[in-house]
Amino acid sequence: KQWYQRRVAITAGADLIFYTITPHDRRITTGVVQTISCDITGLRSAADITWKDPDGNDISTGDTSNYFVDDGTAAFANGAQTPKLTIKTAILSTISSATSYKCSVTSGCYPGSPVYEKSVVVTPIVVTAGNREVLRGTDAVVISCKVTGLTAALQTVKWQKSDDATDVTTGETGYTSNEGLFDGDSQTTTLTVASAQNTADSTYACLITPAAQDDATEVSTVVTLNTFSE
Repeated sequence: KQWYQRRVAITAGADLIFYTITPHDRRITTGVVQTISCDITGLRSAADITWKDPDGNDISTGDTSNYFVDDGTAAFANGAQTPKLTIKTAILSTISSATSYKCSVTSGCYPGSPVYEKSVVVTPIVVTAGNREVLRGTDAVVISCKVTGLTAALQTVKWQKSDDATDVTTGETGYTSNEGLFDGDSQTTTLTVASAQNTADSTYACLITPAAQDDATEVSTVVTLNTFSE
């Protein structure tokens, strides 16, 4: 997880009060409900929290079809508060690149104090199919899936035949898989399909599990191998 802190100073009468906001960026998979958060420490009492969407609009606690807002006040203890925003699948399906939500904080002790905001960035992990065409029953062919939005190498990679869920990752005659190398924020895994397997159109499922630090669940895509005759 990537994060950074902001230390906030509030002048209240003769007092100078400090509290710290630490946002927690997340990698996400779009088919699963995701929760983002920020930690606030050094408070004298629970702060007033507002979450803002990527367009800068306040997210209503009543918008339960798209979000669930937890301002963290119920669990406030020892000067610490962790507001959370649960993003539901209807919204997640629209996120195609790094997107910022804002955790907006006002001191509960001193309501007239300034509002401070920190961005929490969600970055989707996207799997793109590398479909191929091949002359029926001739050369071996390589199909692939490219995974972007990563911070580290994938934990696991698995290839399956879609028609019967046969695992062709290792030990299956006619197939050779390669996990690929992590490069920047992406990794491309491949499956070589031997000529003997290229007798008809077929589809394969590429199933990947991101690294634990990417805080995302297993995601998959279907890769198509089309055959044609002369």
